[in-house]
Amino acid sequence: MVNQEQGPENDSRATPPTEPPRHFFERWESWLLGGLLLFAALCRLYHITKPPIDFANWRETITLMLARNFLREGMNPFHPSVDLRTTSEVAAQGIVGGTEFPFVPFPTAALYALFGMHDWVGRVMPLLYALAGLCFFYGFVRRWGGSTTALVSTLLLSVSPMHLYFGRVHMPESFVFAASFATLYYYDRWLESEKRGLFWAAVVASALMLLGKPQLGVMAVPMALLTAQRWGWRMFTRREFYLFALLTALPFLAYFCYSYLWIIPRTGLSFASHEVFRFDLLTTSNFYRTIARTIWHIAVEPTVCVLSVVGLGVVLYERYRGSLTLRSFLPHAWLLGASMLLVIMPGGSYVNTYYLMILAPPACLLAGHLLATCFGHSLLRWGAAAALAVATLHGVHAAYKCFEPVNEAAYRCGNWVRKNTAPDALVLTSVENPATLYFCDRVGWICWRQNYGEVIVFNQALVERVHELGADVVAIPDGERFDNPSAPGHERYQPVRDYLNENFRAHRERGFVVFFLDDTPRT
Repeated sequence: MVNQEQGPENDSRATPPTEPPRHFFERWESWLLGGLLLFAALCRLYHITKPPIDFANWRETITLMLARNFLREGMNPFHPSVDLRTTSEVAAQGIVGGTEFPFVPFPTAALYALFGMHDWVGRVMPLLYALAGLCFFYGFVRRWGGSTTALVSTLLLSVSPMHLYFGRVHMPESFVFAASFATLYYYDRWLESEKRGLFWAAVVASALMLLGKPQLGVMAVPMALLTAQRWGWRMFTRREFYLFALLTALPFLAYFCYSYLWIIPRTGLSFASHEVFRFDLLTTSNFYRTIARTIWHIAVEPTVCVLSVVGLGVVLYERYRGSLTLRSFLPHAWLLGASMLLVIMPGGSYVNTYYLMILAPPACLLAGHLLATCFGHSLLRWGAAAALAVATLHGVHAAYKCFEPVNEAAYRCGNWVRKNTAPDALVLTSVENPATLYFCDRVGWICWRQNYGEVIVFNQALVERVHELGADVVAIPDGERFDNPSAPGHERYQPVRDYLNENFRAHRERGFVVFFLDDTPRT
């Protein structure tokens, strides 16, 4: 018999207290995350066997050169080599400076050795890095805003147009974003527990991030907010704070000195250019229009842009209600740090539009937080679901537009040269884009830069100079403009066109022209 004074909480027969009902996202979290990653992987398999002739073909092909040459010339990550040469000499190897550490092309070379040099093989590592990045992004956001915010934000990031597209392009982007998300994840966990293993995990992730892309150093802004939240002003008295900064910076500084200060002066070849620091662009209205248009259409995505702006206001409103801490403003700090890249590297952000994809993660975090809040209110739930569906569908559609071929002429021209010239033929291409030379699979020249800033101009003097160096072929993947006097930009070809037509035999097909310099010039 139960004592009348005994409360229900002391009654062994009383019904045990039940957990509060969990949200749909929380109940099915693991399954939803697995499905999300599968969906992200399938999206990135689109056109995976196609040659690199789409949106970022110029940057992808030169990185693919590194992978190909690692396999052929020796697996030495400190000797990244391209097929380009300077107009000073035809060196045995095209060791190139001003590069990121080859975290993508180096393992791709190992995959080439296993599976052969196929286009799909060059996309395996970027895809794996992209999926790993989504996992770390999810883990970090879950610590900040819970499972619902994490799932929604990760879905938005997985279909963010540039993150989707560059998640299978042979470039460093998917790796460095994975490293940046891992940095935030491990750094946040270390600040909370101060465990030594997490400290070293954060150091390694942060060092890899800087070696992969130095401009990701702007991640110091959200990291500073996390540090201030944990230690306040005492962070400047903590030895761990300085040790972390030192261990993170040393590998990057060492590689920077090697790549920029040792390789470039000796070989004259460089990925880097002072053009990324064109601060004069900050005074032009076209700079801001171009940046805004890129952010709206592909760097972030229209729906996410709107939701993230509203999300900024929601956080401020919650602050007004007194329910927030400094940590709540992490997305704002992240967005601020990402925006700083526009000021630090205006030229790079203007020309290399993929620099702007750094804005997508904090924007997706803000949008995800807003939608997660709406999912918790019955009146707003269906509207939030509709907004999420629109953002997902539009993001995938915008990304797939980036997969459309834009440089088929370079592919056709390069393949024709590869099939119809000797393996040791030297090739001059008339454009800045290295895609033609990549598809030629030949050593030669492109009309870009050498010796860190010296511009190579396609003209008669250049043709004569490379002819002296042993050039066999001039490949012009811009044949329609080259041969058509009414085409825009034809005037840049006019003087050299007459010289080539009068002196050398040519082969013409749709979209390209090839001249043979090894023939006896006409008189």
